[in-house]
Amino acid sequence: MKYILNQKQMQLLDKHSISKLGISELFLMEQAALTVVEEIDDRYSVDNRILIVVEGGNNGGDGLAVARLLKDKGYQVFCYNIGQVKKVTNSFTEQLKLANEHGVIIYDELPAAGDFDIVIDAIFGIGLRRMVKGEHAKAIEWMNRLDSVRIAIDIPSGIHATTGKIMGVAFNSDLTVTFGYMKLGMTLYPGADLVGEVVVRDIGFPLEALVYSKPSYKTYGSGEGAIKNALKFFPKRESRTNKGDYGHVLMVVGSEGMAGAAILAARSAYRSGCGLVKLITHRSNRQIIQTTVPEAIVETYSNEDEAYHLIDKNWNWADACLCGSGLSKSDMAVNITRALVTYASKTSPKKQLVLDGDSLAILGEHKDILERYKKLDPSLRCYITMTPHLKEMSYLSKETVANIKENMFEVADSYILDNDLYESVTIVLKDARSIVTSGKGLRYINMTGNNGMATAGSGDCLAGMLTAILAEGVTRPFAVEKYKENKDGLVPDFDNLWVRLATVACCLHGAAGDLAKKEVGSISLTASDIVDAIPKVMKLYDYIYN
Repeated sequence: MKYILNQKQMQLLDKHSISKLGISELFLMEQAALTVVEEIDDRYSVDNRILIVVEGGNNGGDGLAVARLLKDKGYQVFCYNIGQVKKVTNSFTEQLKLANEHGVIIYDELPAAGDFDIVIDAIFGIGLRRMVKGEHAKAIEWMNRLDSVRIAIDIPSGIHATTGKIMGVAFNSDLTVTFGYMKLGMTLYPGADLVGEVVVRDIGFPLEALVYSKPSYKTYGSGEGAIKNALKFFPKRESRTNKGDYGHVLMVVGSEGMAGAAILAARSAYRSGCGLVKLITHRSNRQIIQTTVPEAIVETYSNEDEAYHLIDKNWNWADACLCGSGLSKSDMAVNITRALVTYASKTSPKKQLVLDGDSLAILGEHKDILERYKKLDPSLRCYITMTPHLKEMSYLSKETVANIKENMFEVADSYILDNDLYESVTIVLKDARSIVTSGKGLRYINMTGNNGMATAGSGDCLAGMLTAILAEGVTRPFAVEKYKENKDGLVPDFDNLWVRLATVACCLHGAAGDLAKKEVGSISLTASDIVDAIPKVMKLYDYIYN
């Protein structure tokens, strides 16, 4: 997995590397410039005309160093120094001197003509905290209008390095070459829309500096690499096993005449490798579920007492349980959700319970359920993984959707900690960039998936995958049994296995959506397409580990 650093953490990394470990700031600047030049050399020919726009900070120093190195290689290079910063850094001054000595043409006004093949943004780095105005805004808007390839050094100017917010105006990059680690603001929207392709290059930051920065975000990345990274933590499959070895999934889903969510969740669970799925649902759903998911065991109820009986009968059988998908918000659904959340079992402590859809709305509207759960001895509680989208998180937290959208980590973490749910709850908060958090410690940002997945039933697919993977994880070790990501034990890792498995499900769900998009496109993509793509994702397991 890959660490992601916010603004403060990246600044601590820089500071510790330079002031405590004795690494020269100019050395790091030169290494950064070399990586940018290597990327340009690999992608473009030497006859390209290149404009680099700089300002008097260290990001501008990087840009001047890039200009000098490209000039020495024979590129036609020009710089525009905006020159509006009153206090320039020593490194910028040194790089400006070297650029002049190497014959780099440096403008002090915007060039009249825009006939540049490539324009490189080296105006602001990760330290930007104020709104972009005046000459800086004018320069960025001008650069965005050019019919040129646009490249950003470290982070596109105008994107806040922690929040991803646009600080008035921001450079719209085709390629961003960032140093050491990805910046949090580059992964979050709206900033993520403006970074283009992101290449992370090592410039020599030592591990000790990373430890000092106390990183708190990680990702598997995107593409096939993300799938392979996630599958390292997938429950292991062995030769001499049977269906009982790969997890029993219980699903209390589907109200009267509402079988669709139940079907999607059950199909996704089976496609994700679990051994058995048993559905407890309203009797009106039996025929369509048995026809559509013949592998599933279906037990039905017609009233509340029958539902309770089936839950009692199957609770100890299950390794993980899903509640909520298509359940409705009827009085019966409220009571079923209350029964499952507050189910205390000495024979099956720490049961994995996934709450999705209607059960989350119920939990937000009926505070007594959570209060009863909190009164249980921790050894008797279910371990709950919640999978809200923004509106469902609003029901839970009583925050506005707009505020949650801007502060996903803060709202999710506050909900867990303010309700004294740490070590009892994981939240998978679903959005264009879904996150996984247990309230504190290491958090996960998902970078697989696409806007075609904004369709009915997509969340039911995730709920089914997640419940299956949790059930398998109850008894199975990781696919790479001896794999230990944090080999030295110095940098943070996820709090527990259940948080880790939630990150795996989130990544693989998004990856299935990406493969489905390749088949049908983003506009026509449906939840069924995601289910059908899950085997293509899971097939990589056999290539890697068999």
